[in-house]
Amino acid sequence: MPTTATEITSQDNPRSDFNPSQPARIEDLKFVIDRLPFLASQQDSVLKMRRAHDRTTNLVRLWFDTQDQLRLYRPESLSFCEARPGKGDTVSLVIVDRERFDTHQARIKEQSSFQTQIEEAIRKLDALGAGWYDDLLSQVQIFGGTEYNERTRISSMTSAYIQRHRDMTPEEVLELPEVKKEREEMEQNIARSAEKLKFLRPQLQEMETLLSSCRC
Repeated sequence: MPTTATEITSQDNPRSDFNPSQPARIEDLKFVIDRLPFLASQQDSVLKMRRAHDRTTNLVRLWFDTQDQLRLYRPESLSFCEARPGKGDTVSLVIVDRERFDTHQARIKEQSSFQTQIEEAIRKLDALGAGWYDDLLSQVQIFGGTEYNERTRISSMTSAYIQRHRDMTPEEVLELPEVKKEREEMEQNIARSAEKLKFLRPQLQEMETLLSSCRC
């Protein structure tokens, strides 16, 4: 027989994940729908494998895993309770192991809070129209390396022209029409890449922040 018995109130079983004002279910968001085919870790192509291991797919997978854990946790609360006859045909539940019950409720609350954090990250990424993290990272790396590569090409090209025109000073070589044309093309490539990065880097940073906040 338990030494103490406490009636359960709504505060003993929090549902911090419940929010009736949510505009749409997580499962119905495009960000989630696009990743559903890749939730299985085994895929039949290299591209699909990349999608399956993309950090954004990991985020969606984590949301489903958290949902499953909460579905298991909540019914377990009853194992720390006991049914007692009430008035008439009613039955009341009372807590018979307060310490374990409170520990279990704290676990549910923590998991619910984490689930809410994941949902917020997914909604923000969906609102941004976020694509695949790996694709965005690759674009930033490609455009980010353009300036270094083009500067290296300009230096190599200039050195080669100077070697071929030993009767001219470096300044005169730089004024040759063919040299100026190639330098202008390279400078334009650098400018185009810099313009792309002005948009890509903030997107990558925001995605990185949201994913990291959910341990993805």
